[in-house]
Amino acid sequence: MKNSYITIALVIVALAGAGGVIWYFKGADPLATQTQEGVSQSADTVVATIRGGETKITRGELDVQIEQLAQNPQIQVPKEGDERIAFERLVLDQMVGNILFFEEAKRQGFTADDAAVSAELSKITGQYADTAAFEAALLGAKLDKESLKTNIARQLITNQYRNKIAAEHPSTTTPEEIKAFYDAQITPQNPDTALEAVTQDIQTYLEQQKVEEVITGIIADLRASADVKILI
Repeated sequence: MKNSYITIALVIVALAGAGGVIWYFKGADPLATQTQEGVSQSADTVVATIRGGETKITRGELDVQIEQLAQNPQIQVPKEGDERIAFERLVLDQMVGNILFFEEAKRQGFTADDAAVSAELSKITGQYADTAAFEAALLGAKLDKESLKTNIARQLITNQYRNKIAAEHPSTTTPEEIKAFYDAQITPQNPDTALEAVTQDIQTYLEQQKVEEVITGIIADLRASADVKILI
């Protein structure tokens, strides 16, 4: 769906996405980041823990995610002050959710074998003119090929779980819901766009959002027993 048609609410999950936002290419500035109190934090400073520190999120990992979000013109990333801290906490909440969702996907038996990862890697490398261009992209993202493959495997595993949830919770959208969304989200920005031209896109989007609501509930249940601590 074209961004000019629908302004999608901020959803950090890969996501991405969808759902979360799990990105294949990840890179962060290793320089220290200022906290609300003006005290610098190094990239390895722990900013969130899960299950008493069994899993940790570092300042460097948080900065990676924020850097990626800043590339989206629809997302305004605050630079400083209370708004910045609130934004960082929101991002951390979503990162925690992504981790818990991934762990649950693995617990339920979803996997990504070497063949599937290699196939996805081939799709990515095929987007570049040659090997040198691909390697330059890896270097720019501060990644090596093995790290990229790890990220791909993670994405494939979570996608399988998402697809299972969608199949177990089929959603429908009424004409009234589509028209309401069209009137509120599309007409103000694109008054010349006919409803018929975007009906299918709107229906797909709304049904995806209903699945996201189910996933949000699952993550909330997982988080309730995960002893999550946000440290900023």
